[in-house]
Parts: sequence; structure tokens; C-alpha cells
Amino acid sequence: MFYGFGRGECLDQKKVVEETNIPIAVVNGADEQFLNLQFIRDLKFGNLWNGNCIEMPGLLHAPFWAKPDEFEVILDRFVEDCSK
Repeated sequence: MFYGFGRGECLDQKKVVEETNIPIAVVNGADEQFLNLQFIRDLKFGNLWNGNCIEMPGLLHAPFWAKPDEFEVILDRFVEDCSK
């Protein structure tokens, strides 16, 4: 990842999520310490699953690591919805 950044080989991720019709699930810890969650909430998603970002209460960055069972329930629902 950092190699690509240094070479300028990266996509405009904001543009990608705004213009895609592919379903996107956004799951963060509600107490995320590395990202500005308000910035994420304010993005104009082209196809945001369920129409909102999910913020798992009491969790920091990488909620899938802190609460894998709870995260898996969300992931399973997303995969199921995308399979329809």
C-alpha cells in the first residue's frame, strides 16, 4: 500500500465510493481514533448498504478484531443482501 502511495499509484477513494453502484458496507468503531467519522458520514456514497455507516459502540479502529462475533453478524447480513 505505502509503496503505491509513494509512487502515486492510488485511486481517488472518495470519487470511487461516490460513483460506484457496487454495494459498500462501512463499519467502524464508534470511538475510532484514526479516522474522522464525521467526514466518513458526510461522504456521498453511490451505493451505501442500508443507507448508513455502521458504528459499533465502544470500539476503536478495526472492530472486526475487537468484537469478531458481532462484526461477523454484520458481514453475514451484507453478504446475504449482496447475494440477492
